[in-house]
Amino acid sequence: MNIKKDNILIVGAGNMGLAFLSALLDNKVNPKQIFILENNPSQKLKKINKTRKFNLINSIYKIDIKAKIGITLLAIKPNHVVDIFNKKFNDLTKKSVLISIVAGKTTATLKKLSNNKNIARAMTNTPVTVGWGTSVAYFTKTTTKANKIKVLSFLDLVGQVDEVK
Repeated sequence: MNIKKDNILIVGAGNMGLAFLSALLDNKVNPKQIFILENNPSQKLKKINKTRKFNLINSIYKIDIKAKIGITLLAIKPNHVVDIFNKKFNDLTKKSVLISIVAGKTTATLKKLSNNKNIARAMTNTPVTVGWGTSVAYFTKTTTKANKIKVLSFLDLVGQVDEVK
């Protein structure tokens, strides 16, 4: 599956969010297809954006609904999860596959907050920041096969990936 065709939204640009951003850029994903939602961008993120020109936003309301997000990565702290899900966010991401690397938030919680049927939960380790990580992905029963392949391809950008039932 070619994820280069999808618009990608990364919510949170800490170490993990930056790791996925770097992997996308290194794999020649068009920066115009990458949206980073970060309230408090680091100097490192701003520096990368100066040269690569991806979409750095501090509010979900700054993304045009026509963007058609195909992949949404939640890379935020657990206490911010409830805050991110609002009508605008859910409308924007309803047709995307939602990937959560947030610790402690179940797929049932994410499904309830998002009303999205295509949800993956992944556990990643810190070597993903240098492309040598390991990720384990779990999918809801309602996640389509095409979206599972998309998630596995996305996670593969930062290291090896396996699926668990």
